[in-house]
Amino acid sequence: MEWCWNKMVDRSWFRYRQSAENINPRGGIDAPVQVGFPTERGAFENMLLDKGLMIENVYNCATVRFSWEDTESLAHHGIACYRVDWKWKPFPDYYANHENELYYVFLDMEQVTIQTLVEQLGMSAYIGKTSHVVPQIVSKFYIHRNEMMGGSTTFKTTPDPIMGTVSLAIGFDRGYEITAIKEK
Repeated sequence: MEWCWNKMVDRSWFRYRQSAENINPRGGIDAPVQVGFPTERGAFENMLLDKGLMIENVYNCATVRFSWEDTESLAHHGIACYRVDWKWKPFPDYYANHENELYYVFLDMEQVTIQTLVEQLGMSAYIGKTSHVVPQIVSKFYIHRNEMMGGSTTFKTTPDPIMGTVSLAIGFDRGYEITAIKEK
């Protein structure tokens, strides 16, 4: 048999070659890891769903709705905004009942900084702090804030049943993270 070096060899398979770090040891190719957070509505909603978070849901007394209008300017910081209604039906005048209240969800606690709280969420009580404990889900609703001297407020760090129910409605079935954040 004669070998011909002049013939073209089919190497079309080469474009499908994957580097070793993308190949899962159990077989198959892992999807590429996304760097940063999507800034388009559809991609952001898909990311929330991939993380097991809801776009809309009702759980117990809490009704949650993802709000792209509130999230759009915060998406690149990894902050998702939800509009929440809390209605305890047996007690229509319950002090914690609220409608259309904005809740913020930090999707990556390692990226949250004091500057994020001050500049993006307008929480001036954090100015001058080098670190502070912050939960993964926060709200400016008065029952979720600590009053400071001079009228400024910080987010409460102690878990409460209302925030727990809201977190379950959003999709945090194993609880939400409470961690110390740093200045930068």
